[in-house]
Amino acid sequence: MEKPPRQYGDERKDPPMAQVLDRNLHIRRIDTYVDPTLPRERAIITHGHADHARSGHQKVLATPDTIAIMQTRYGPDCAGSFQPLEFGQPLRIDDVTITLYPAGHILGSAQVLIEQDGQRVVVTGDYKRLPDKTAQPFELVPCDLLVTEATFGLPVFQHPHPNRQTFQIARRPPRPRPCDRRLCSGQGPTGHQPVARRGL
Repeated sequence: MEKPPRQYGDERKDPPMAQVLDRNLHIRRIDTYVDPTLPRERAIITHGHADHARSGHQKVLATPDTIAIMQTRYGPDCAGSFQPLEFGQPLRIDDVTITLYPAGHILGSAQVLIEQDGQRVVVTGDYKRLPDKTAQPFELVPCDLLVTEATFGLPVFQHPHPNRQTFQIARRPPRPRPCDRRLCSGQGPTGHQPVARRGL
């Protein structure tokens, strides 16, 4: 007799990768979340942008640069404790190994390699493959499952090359500074009249 196809939300048996990481980016065996949106007991933070790094976690694992960004943004006590992990340095937690690799997105941004039971899962966080002097260069990490950011993953998003964009921004004339209306109207604290009103 043929089994009925598995339906979304059917909890009979998780696929092998879901035993490593679920759709909430929860590493079940070590009860740790990658970039959780709510405060958690244990969190791995991919980078210091506010949509990935939030305050209130008890224990945070991240690159030293990401920790510095979080502490600058949220204050030195934004987490119960921080554990810095350098790129390429494996960290064994029970029977799970975590290794961070450069994501190329911003200073300290990391991809998270999770190794468990012979499976390799990579969570990219935000990443950028083009060279950038403000971030460690992206490294390709072999894996069995890639969980990637897809904010601009649809074909409709076609961004210009960053060098072209930088050139266009640099060519723009500077914007005029906003004028304090009181000073421009002659009603400022000194009562001076604008040059045009004095007939000069």
